[in-house]
Amino acid sequence: MRKPTPPPKLIPTTVIEGSHDGSPVRKTALARDALERPDVRAVVERANKSYWSWDDLRRRPTPGDLPAETVWHAVRLSRPRHRRIAGLVDVSDKPFAFVLTDSVAAELHSNDLEIGGTIGAGSGQFREQRDRYVLRSLTNEAIASSQLEGASTTRKVARELLKTGRKPRTTSERMILNNDQTITWLRDQKDRPLSPEFVLDIHRRVTAGTFEDDGDSGRLRRPDENVLVVDARDNEVMHVPPPAEQLPTRLERMCDFANAADSDGEFRPRGGASRRPPGRRARTRAGSEPRA
Repeated sequence: MRKPTPPPKLIPTTVIEGSHDGSPVRKTALARDALERPDVRAVVERANKSYWSWDDLRRRPTPGDLPAETVWHAVRLSRPRHRRIAGLVDVSDKPFAFVLTDSVAAELHSNDLEIGGTIGAGSGQFREQRDRYVLRSLTNEAIASSQLEGASTTRKVARELLKTGRKPRTTSERMILNNDQTITWLRDQKDRPLSPEFVLDIHRRVTAGTFEDDGDSGRLRRPDENVLVVDARDNEVMHVPPPAEQLPTRLERMCDFANAADSDGEFRPRGGASRRPPGRRARTRAGSEPRA
């Protein structure tokens, strides 16, 4: 995994009003002036349609003699009016936000139509096709999720494990079986509101028999457990999770966000329980398995 290049920072002019040329104020002014140009607006429109990141934009040709940084600032200035607040915050209490592009909205609408009109429609043969599709999707999800979490079993062996119902021989096979059983269990829990207890129950099920200490399943990380997500190739730190002390509050807030009604015009996830295990395998500083 390659760590993305951090984008140039755009500082609001109201914060540093009166700064000299070359300051962020001047750079912001240049970006606003650039937005008056048709060729820049065309690039900004393409950037927003596909929601380019800084890594995407900086590798593309820019209009005229404008540096990529100025064009990026122009893109950033154009995005706030389309931004939606997600209702979650980072470790600095800054809210997360996103932009739902027209292309993504169109794809979501198309998926809704296909799922609602094809898989859920009809009777007889259609129901059999739907059931086979759902079963195959759940099996693939159990295998893929486990592989993302570090399971080293091949898909062929994993499918044989789930089809025959034999006992798992390795930790990787145990992860796959846990995921499959948990996903099946979650199908009966789809109308259950998400709660911290529910999330930890899911974690307990998907990690059962995979930790050295069984007591590590179904609990949050403790303050003395310092977790880092690193690149296994060069040990580059890719992600530093929030402090353990914040986890109970963050988990509660995530559940509130997931349970919120989609009726106030703001973005909310669809109802139902998540099938993805609530943790990501990573290495701790001490070399032990991480916790949720």
